[in-house]
Amino acid sequence: MANKNNFRVINGGKSGPGKNSGQGSRQRKTVKQKLNQPGLPAGMVNGDNIKDPQMSIDVNNDELEVMLDTYKADSSNENLNKLVNMIRTARLLQPAMMNEKNQPMPLMVKTLDGKSFLPVFTSKQQIKLDPQPQVVLNVPYLGVNAMALHGNTEISGIVINSSTHNLVFQKKLIERIAEIEKQRAEAEAKAKERDKEIRENLPAGVIPADQAQDPQMTADIRNDELEALVKTYTEENTVEKLQNLIDELKKSRILMPAKLNDDKKPAPIVLTSQNGDKVLPIFTTKDKFTENFKPELILNLPYPAANKMAIDEKNALTGMVINPGNDNLTFRKELLEKIDKGEEITSLKTTIKVPITSASQMPTSPEDVLGTLKPDQLPPQKYAIYERLRFELQFLPTRFFEQGQNLIDELIEKKEECIDLLYEESYENKRMYPYLPEQFSVMPLGISDDLDIVRIDFQEDDMGNGCCYRAYLTHNKAIDKLRYFAIRRKKAKEEDLIEICEDATFIEHGKAPEQVVELTEIISMVKN
Repeated sequence: MANKNNFRVINGGKSGPGKNSGQGSRQRKTVKQKLNQPGLPAGMVNGDNIKDPQMSIDVNNDELEVMLDTYKADSSNENLNKLVNMIRTARLLQPAMMNEKNQPMPLMVKTLDGKSFLPVFTSKQQIKLDPQPQVVLNVPYLGVNAMALHGNTEISGIVINSSTHNLVFQKKLIERIAEIEKQRAEAEAKAKERDKEIRENLPAGVIPADQAQDPQMTADIRNDELEALVKTYTEENTVEKLQNLIDELKKSRILMPAKLNDDKKPAPIVLTSQNGDKVLPIFTTKDKFTENFKPELILNLPYPAANKMAIDEKNALTGMVINPGNDNLTFRKELLEKIDKGEEITSLKTTIKVPITSASQMPTSPEDVLGTLKPDQLPPQKYAIYERLRFELQFLPTRFFEQGQNLIDELIEKKEECIDLLYEESYENKRMYPYLPEQFSVMPLGISDDLDIVRIDFQEDDMGNGCCYRAYLTHNKAIDKLRYFAIRRKKAKEEDLIEICEDATFIEHGKAPEQVVELTEIISMVKN
């Protein structure tokens, strides 16, 4: 992206007056007189007369200039991505000339081969043009990006600090930046719309996960005695301690994670245990929610109501789990029915502490494909599906959580070659590895300074139920949070959105969104 060019100043596509031209001197004097008059457009300043901080050319872009130096020394995709993420929020200086109508016309510079570029500068010290500009505009970079894309058709790109860094953004990169900004704006709009939709459809007793004031709705409930009884029982299982726990539970209000269904009504989230049991999660306080589990909604309700949901036949649940990811105490349906009827507890067989978290083990796993066979006993097509499930649901997310941003950076730099090498590395029988880099697609998305997303489209061959069409590796740098999402095939023409967590468990987020809003949904989930 960085080119070395010799530039000369032009104005509106034509060469400007020379440095020693009398006409140029008269023109600069006339313009300076105009600039000293009121009515100068906001953001436009004369280089030797600045006081308003909103217009000042004393902009500070020290970090950006360091990044420009870094990219000049190592023009890798990783450094380019960092540079773009930094410059998109920067304010830069843009030289201009005044036309006959006293309107600013951005200067352009032309290379020896006749191509025209918009020059911008990170500081006034960087402005070294001949002739010197009459006017300097203090502008956001994205405004210049839009100008280069939609303005004068002669513009071939943007040149940054033409006398020092001499970095050129060609039209292809400018178009990509504009595309990402459009996606970012759509994602923010979608998130606001979703937030508004949630809040407008909240029935009594339902609260957004991030706010609540009413004591009857708040997520800030306290269940200190209940939590002490849970701890006591999990440390020593006795019928007496279980009965004490249940007696306290029946008097308590609890929190239940939920999301809006297709009818815009809150629906409880259901988790799946390692052995495939579907259970209803409840939490004693919001502090018990794990970092990987950030529900769209939280229901604040009395425990007996949650108990009835768990035993309702139409929900087809096998039980309830208390504080998944922490206490992991599961009540089987048989026990829940006894609680509902008020019957005495006489056995501990209906409770179990299982390694269930805020997510659930994959119901379709490599082991499901194996059955009673060994990998080398599978027919070729089944073996390919077995390896695919291992890579998409186990190997890649595990490697991602181990390496984090380092893996994202490697994917940004090497793209399809990187994913191909990882896939081959995961193959148990490497002689049977059948794929080529061009069968994958890796798309880095520099959403913002604080958010990196890489989309990976997997190969179309060897697709079976449980396999993934694509994955999204996300890093929210503001809170240093990694998340791995995937669009999974449940069966022919049916897809769902899943999230695989650091502990190899997963969250089912329901039916996959339409592809046109898929990225928007992912961004919204990561930010919220």
